[in-house]
Amino acid sequence: MSEPGPSLLVADDSADAVETLAMLFEFDGYRVFTALDGESAWAVAERERPEAAVLDIGMPRLNGHDLARRLRATDWGREMLLVAVTGWGREDDRVAALAAGFDHHLVKPVDATALAASLGGWVAAARARRAGGG
Repeated sequence: MSEPGPSLLVADDSADAVETLAMLFEFDGYRVFTALDGESAWAVAERERPEAAVLDIGMPRLNGHDLARRLRATDWGREMLLVAVTGWGREDDRVAALAAGFDHHLVKPVDATALAASLGGWVAAARARRAGGG
């Protein structure tokens, strides 16, 4: 039996953005969990412990920066791939996202195919590290 598909949290206050990304990643074999605000995303992440997360920055109830910090403060979130997908595209926005714990800062609209490819590469590498013991 093959290993289940990678798990991914997609969180954005735009239901259309969440639905579009969820469909794309589900088509690529991901197990996708979704949320429309930061607090809901935190609850889903705590319950499901996804391998990666694609998060908007400007979400209500808990913004993406605070969510990233909270995830990074957990044992299970420390190694999670965190990708900011946001409309905030200035250099200081990118610096703030990376300082909050994001691995990547992408400005909307993003190339969804390129995003899926980069996530797939990271998940494959993370799984290989775990299988090899480090």
